[in-house]
Amino acid sequence: MNESIKPCPFCGKIPEIIQEKSGMVWIRCQNNNCPVRNVETDDFDTKEEAIEAWNIRKGPTASSIKAVPINRQ
Repeated sequence: MNESIKPCPFCGKIPEIIQEKSGMVWIRCQNNNCPVRNVETDDFDTKEEAIEAWNIRKGPTASSIKAVPINRQ
């Protein structure tokens, strides 16, 4: 598989591919201002598996965004 990585579905920036010393690979967005900066893929055995998982992630849709009431005292 020679799949190129897609940009973050939430902010459009190119994500970071991280390979641990153990060999496990995972991906996260590099943009510190991304609303989901701390959301990342699971650990995978290969870079190709991690990229495939990242590329099927979907960004927010209008129906998935909900207002949260603020409790002001």
